Amino acid sequence: MAALRAAPRRLGLEGKAALRTIPFFRASTPLTPAERLAKRHLIFKDTLALLSIFAATCVLALLTWLIFRSYSQHQSDAAARWKRRGEDALRHNNAQAAVYDLRTALGYGQDDRTTEVELAGALAQAGQLQEAAVYFNTLWEKEPGDGEINLQLARLVARQGQAAAALEHYHAAIYGVWEGDGAIRRRQVRLELVRYLIQEKKFGDARDELLIAAGNDTTTPGLLEVAGMLAEAHAPADALHIYHEVAGRRPVVVQALEGTGQMAFALARYRTARTYLDRALNASSAAHPLMDRALVEKNLRIANAVMAIYPSPELPQRERLVRVVRAYNVARKRYTACANGAAGQNSTPQNGSTQIQNNDQMAALGNRWQSARPRLTVAALVDSAQLEQATTQLVYDTEQVTERVCGEPTGEDDGLLRIAASPDTIDQ
Repeated sequence: MAALRAAPRRLGLEGKAALRTIPFFRASTPLTPAERLAKRHLIFKDTLALLSIFAATCVLALLTWLIFRSYSQHQSDAAARWKRRGEDALRHNNAQAAVYDLRTALGYGQDDRTTEVELAGALAQAGQLQEAAVYFNTLWEKEPGDGEINLQLARLVARQGQAAAALEHYHAAIYGVWEGDGAIRRRQVRLELVRYLIQEKKFGDARDELLIAAGNDTTTPGLLEVAGMLAEAHAPADALHIYHEVAGRRPVVVQALEGTGQMAFALARYRTARTYLDRALNASSAAHPLMDRALVEKNLRIANAVMAIYPSPELPQRERLVRVVRAYNVARKRYTACANGAAGQNSTPQNGSTQIQNNDQMAALGNRWQSARPRLTVAALVDSAQLEQATTQLVYDTEQVTERVCGEPTGEDDGLLRIAASPDTIDQ
């Protein structure tokens, strides 16, 4: 037992002796002043070297950044300069120069969407349709809902005769995404689509688009523009409605008065035409001129002549019957002159291929005139509404048949022919 208790003491003494033999645990020898100074000098030199390297690295990094920035700025300035040159060439309709300038701009500044769109447009304007199509389709694949890209594609495929694709892209442009004031751009695209539809003679589709445009912009200039295009789209009734609405606004717009009168004239609504054409003439001035003064004056004369001879149901009976008798005498004279001219070969039928048919019509008309009274009076018409109706119909038929056989009439015959073409609209 004593031996076991002595063993730890021996191990402890031996362990301490072993630790004293390890240098790491030996106490360091104090540095002399000269050694401490040398050590500080070495640390200072190392720190200074590290700081110098760090400073040099910062300077190099700054120089690199400045050089890169200068190069990037140079690239950007060059791209902007070439882009301006290309846009200026486009404004002067120099498409070939624009293509070169815009391509150069893209070489300096990559991924510039605006420049790519302008370049594609310049290629199309220069007649390089295939290359333009490649550009536009690439842009469209990236942004299929972009309004400008769809508009340019619509123009391009329209030039290539692809009507269905043109309509598809026009509609996509109208309902697409636009930068800036989208409402104004969408209206402009819709009106451009209308012009294309009119060019393609799709007047019904053009009318539908114009009615939408009229609902989207109810300002006076907007409605007047739509009304004018409705007239081009063979929709005079719709144009008349819009012109009439604007004509009722204050201050009075001369263009609206003129448009109302002209559309009413085109629809054979001569009472309305006379009223508004006369108002347009009186309201016009140097500051507010008519679009076509000569045409307004001519149509006003015709409307006045028609209204002066028209046997309107709204007139007092005697005045109306006097006009019927006058029209009867004018039509008889017209028939006689036409028949004699055709018999004596003094006038030539308007359509040689239907000469026999026209002569048959003249023969049937002649039989009706032979059965008619040689001299018609107001007294004879007073007591017979049926005679008045038959006489009026004979007058209208005479003017229409003789117009086909002997050409366009003049004077009162022209007025009667206009009435015959649409007797129920004259008083509207």
